[in-house]
Amino acid sequence: MPPTTVSPSPVPGPAGPSPVHPARVRVLHQDCGGGKPGPVVYWMLRDQRLADNWALLHAANLAASSAAPLAVAFALFPKPFLLSARRRQLEFLLRGLRRLAADAAARRLPFFLLTGGPAEIPALVRRLGASTLVADFSPLRPVREALDAVVGDLGRDAPGVAVHQVSVALQFASGSQESWNVLGEFYRNFFYGTDKLESFVAFTQVDAHNVVPVWAASGKLEYSAKTFRSKVSKVMDEYLVEFPELPVVALWDREQPEDIDWEALSDWVCSEAENVPEIDWCEPGEVAAMEALLGSKDGFLTKRIKSYENDRNDPTKPQALSGLSPYLHFGHISAQRCALEAKKCRHLSPKSVDAFLEELIVRRELADNFCYYQPHYDSISGAWDWAKKTLQDHAADKREHIYT
Repeated sequence: MPPTTVSPSPVPGPAGPSPVHPARVRVLHQDCGGGKPGPVVYWMLRDQRLADNWALLHAANLAASSAAPLAVAFALFPKPFLLSARRRQLEFLLRGLRRLAADAAARRLPFFLLTGGPAEIPALVRRLGASTLVADFSPLRPVREALDAVVGDLGRDAPGVAVHQVSVALQFASGSQESWNVLGEFYRNFFYGTDKLESFVAFTQVDAHNVVPVWAASGKLEYSAKTFRSKVSKVMDEYLVEFPELPVVALWDREQPEDIDWEALSDWVCSEAENVPEIDWCEPGEVAAMEALLGSKDGFLTKRIKSYENDRNDPTKPQALSGLSPYLHFGHISAQRCALEAKKCRHLSPKSVDAFLEELIVRRELADNFCYYQPHYDSISGAWDWAKKTLQDHAADKREHIYT
């Protein structure tokens, strides 16, 4: 296995000014020239919002720079990944998407919901005559595999399509020998020439989920928050910046999305899900997320931040928590927005704000670092040796309760 201390060098993105930090954007399949101008499709994955979304900003900038229209697509992952979630999570996801689709329509952005999974993305790109596909980032294996499959499909059949991943973690992150062989083949072809270069998928990326892009924060699997914190702190000011306005793009004049029967979709998606009922205190969507952060009635930063430092680990004091986890998980709010707003009110409670930023950025993004660089992130074999030794040493300990 090649060393994970060196990240692959990014391939330069498209020329022209961009509101997105260049270290966030990499190219998965390079348009080698001669391609016809066409719309840009943003494949929304983990960042399910229109505001404060570097992936959407990147896609809109590409569209605006070529006077092309822009569309948003979301593909429901098949089982056992997304659709093996409980009804509570699935209903939250779908109700959030329903509101997002309405917001997109209000902005005259077409929203395509693909119920057949990521395998439908290449067909959509071809039907729309798209010139560019942009996707956001997740370090998880099912997403990486889906992105690889789409890139391979487009590379075979649509060499004129440039596929940008706003922070898609590819197999380079896992350090697989096959990935490094492929990268080496690309550079050999690039420097020495090949008549098959047009169909080769060049890999680049951009991170819309983390404040500091996962590959920019560190080029290796970090051992602890202590080692990760110092690296993130050095570049924080470079990435923790205010979001620009979404560029104006050409009006959509292509295939229109099909009307979505959200009730029927919910019944179908949740038909085999374990019936864990929804909660009534957490509404999905961007508006609800901002209300949880900054609301005048019970907003975390406006009303409850002062108790965060001392009470956040006390299970009898749930109001000390931010309540933002569902919104961060489904991408209804940007962690960067939360950090920017928290810094504005630091004078009110410095220690609590600092503790919140530690959890929001260092601890949360350390988890992405682990999943990005550790191919066995979901197995005990991916644990550090000291953790496996501790488990083994105490495997025979007597316990009052045996949990199943």
